[in-house]
Amino acid sequence: MDSLSNLDIIFVNQQIDMQELFISFSSNRKYAVRGDPKAAPILYAVQDNKFRDRALKPNYFFTIKIMNSRMTEVMHVDSPRPDAYFTQPRIEVNAPPGNLIGIVKLHSMSCPRTLHILKPNQSKQEVEYVINAPGTCGGGNLYHVMDMKNKEVEKLFSGPFQELYTAADYFKVNCKGLDNRLKTILLGTVFFLDGLFYERSAARKILF
Repeated sequence: MDSLSNLDIIFVNQQIDMQELFISFSSNRKYAVRGDPKAAPILYAVQDNKFRDRALKPNYFFTIKIMNSRMTEVMHVDSPRPDAYFTQPRIEVNAPPGNLIGIVKLHSMSCPRTLHILKPNQSKQEVEYVINAPGTCGGGNLYHVMDMKNKEVEKLFSGPFQELYTAADYFKVNCKGLDNRLKTILLGTVFFLDGLFYERSAARKILF
């Protein structure tokens, strides 16, 4: 993911889905990835799921394709159904597509919300980093990335800021000094957290 190499901050904007203003179910999510909030997108991300999966299990089972400005797929994020090995929701981050560089697994929904970044070794669940939202049961708007020595690597998000009537979200990822692999995994984690905790239809936002 050379497009991320010179970035210290990654901005991810979800496209507003107008049909959410009128019905409960949204279409496939779409995002623009920028290095500056006023700059042109450097990457585009599109969810690729059938209506049935979006309607019945919108938070867990999804596929996101990430493309460059030439619409060439450069990254693939898949959240498959739980199996005997992984019982909690997870994503598999591939960059380029077919090259697994990391797995992000939901570790706990309790206080605090916690995710683990695992090394891409299917025979052993070896944790590389821990992502948590300390100090709040609701998860909050700020997540921290910690190494296994409990040292903060970076703040992951200073967002999202949700729109009142849509499920469109805005994310800011602080990634100064990180290598491309971890930047790419954290970008994939944006889509995972959005699906797990923030992706709700307009009707559900108003009701709850």
